[in-house]
This record gives sequence, C-alpha cells and structure tokens, in this order.
Amino acid sequence: MKIHLEPDDLVPLVREIVRETLRTVAEEQQARDGRRERETAAERQALTLRPREAAKLLGISERTLWSLTQPRGPIPSVKLGRRVAYPVDLLREWLLKAAKGSEV
Repeated sequence: MKIHLEPDDLVPLVREIVRETLRTVAEEQQARDGRRERETAAERQALTLRPREAAKLLGISERTLWSLTQPRGPIPSVKLGRRVAYPVDLLREWLLKAAKGSEV
C-alpha cells in the first residue's frame, strides 16, 4: 500500500507536528521550573538562626536569650566554629514544650 502526498499536503502536517512538539516541550519546561522553584524555596529557608534572629523570633532580648541558652538554660543551641547558632527545628520544639508548660 502506497500513500501519495503532494508537497502542499505536507505543510499542514509538519506545522501540526511542530506545534504539538513545542507544546509538549513548553509543558515539560514549566514542570521543571516548578520543581526547581520549590527546591530553591526550601534551600532558602535557614536551618539555623543567629542570636539576634532567634531572639526576635522568640520575642525576647538577646541578653535574655543568652541567659536561657544551654547549658545555662533550656534553649537549645549549637556551636559552629566560634559562632553560636540556634537550629530552627529545635527552637520550634522547645517553644511547643514551653507552651505546654513542661519546660521553660
């Protein structure tokens, strides 16, 4: 079985194939961009806070934060080189416990 096509018959077919291909590529690009944007937002969220940021988050002064920082007090912190940092996850856990009255 042979199909005979004239050059004028091919133009609309090629245009439709190109249109569908471009649409598919655009959809795939949008999906990749969406994933990349979500990953970037997650990376931007800090894992630790500096003392000033932690105090502001907790609504207390830096001096109060220092007096409540472990080992003197219950607020968890970590040492990164010479810098003291407050892990966001541990601060949230501590706040939940403090709100329940089990620790302050």
